[in-house]
Amino acid sequence: MKKGMVFGAGVSGTGAVKILEKMGYDVILVDDKVALSSKEAMNRLEGISLFIKSPGVPYTKLVEKAKELDIEVIDEIELA
Repeated sequence: MKKGMVFGAGVSGTGAVKILEKMGYDVILVDDKVALSSKEAMNRLEGISLFIKSPGVPYTKLVEKAKELDIEVIDEIELA
């Protein structure tokens, strides 16, 4: 199964989770306030093929690490 990670649990982030699940992805939702923390998510990047960054989320260490690992990083709007 393909794995995806969505960073940001706002309206667009939860929408991205639903879209990815419909596309057959196993999705990890990351949000430092209401879901898996970005610190914990650093250890869960292995096997992730698509990383969705919500519009309000800055380019943090987690986003940069995903890029370093050659994980495709796109904004939520690109997914739509």
